[in-house]
Formats: sequence, structure tokens, C-alpha cells
Amino acid sequence: MLRDLEQILAEQKKKNMTSLSVAVTMLIAGIVLLIAKQALGWLFIILSVIIAAGLISGRKSFEAELAKAGGKKSLAEQLGSADAQEFERFSLTLTPELAVISYPGLKVYRISDMEKFEVGLGNVQKALFLTDASGKRSKIAETQTGDGKQEEFDRLYERVREMFRAREDARL
Repeated sequence: MLRDLEQILAEQKKKNMTSLSVAVTMLIAGIVLLIAKQALGWLFIILSVIIAAGLISGRKSFEAELAKAGGKKSLAEQLGSADAQEFERFSLTLTPELAVISYPGLKVYRISDMEKFEVGLGNVQKALFLTDASGKRSKIAETQTGDGKQEEFDRLYERVREMFRAREDARL
């Protein structure tokens, strides 16, 4: 089943609510400890502030990823298009324009910004990268011998290879 934007947003909201609950609980515990004249209360307050700062940073990062796709509406249309293909074991959806990773956090890569794709091979590990014009490599999938992901990795590799081949053919 193809993941849609509503699922991604719901997961993000759930993560944020959990972190917010932890931060508020730690803040309250810290205040109670300070009222009881326990210095440990400061630690709880500091940790709650750190968690809150992480939430703000995460939200900005999430919004930046949405902007790469042209906003929520554009991303929803892309994920819902007939040309979108999901690779569930990698939390990855490929569209003609985007590679969208939805777990552990939203990452959006514009295919047109990528110069090439590469496969990194190790003794028991394979990784698939998209590489932009500046040489920055972004790992979009990884598998290891015996993890049951090799077949899907190979399908993903073939799909990415087809996309780049079609792009090169269009340039000629």
C-alpha cells in the first residue's frame, strides 16, 4: 500500500506529541523538585528545554523537506500519482521527480538535482546513494546479507537506473 502524505504527517505529529509530553512532564517534575529544594530539579528543567529545542529544530527541518517537494499539496500529488512506486522495506517512495524517505524522518531528494546514482558494496552490505552535482552523497537504501531486503534493493536499483537512463535519453 502506497504511503500518502496524511500517514507521514500523522506519524510526525505522533512523534512530536510524545516528545512534547516528555518535555512537559520533565518540566513539571523539575519544578516540583525545585519547590522541594532538590537541586536535581534543575537537571529536569534543562533536559526539558533541550527536548523542546529539538522539537523546534525538527519542525523546521520537516518544513524544509516539504519545501523541497514544493509544499504539502505538491508532495501529496506526487505520492499519489500513478507513477509513484513504494519500496516499503526502505520507507522510500520514488516518483518521477522525487525520492521520498518517510522514516525515521522525512527526507526529500529532487531527482533533477542529482547528478548520478551510486552503489556502495561491502563484504556483506550494499547501499544505494543519490549524488548531487557538488558530490554530496545521500544514502536512500541499505541492505545486508541475510536481512531479507536484497530482492527489494535490487528492484529499487533497477528502478533508479531506469530513471537516470530515461533522463539521459531525454537529454540526447
